[in-house]
Amino acid sequence: MRAEIYRLREERRWVSVGERLPGDGHIVFATDGSHVDELRYFAGFGFECLGGDDPPWVVTHWQPLPPGPEGEG
Repeated sequence: MRAEIYRLREERRWVSVGERLPGDGHIVFATDGSHVDELRYFAGFGFECLGGDDPPWVVTHWQPLPPGPEGEG
């Protein structure tokens, strides 16, 4: 059970952009410590709002989106 708790914490923790960046084209939760939004990351470019604009703040941390619901409906 402890191993599962550790795995979930690691999977859902905020990751510093200094530690690593998301995969190219991935949509993630991103924050500067005050704001949180869903942004897409482009390698060599950076984070972009889903509408195509740069976020009006500097991203310091990101987190993968949780998995979607299972099953139909």
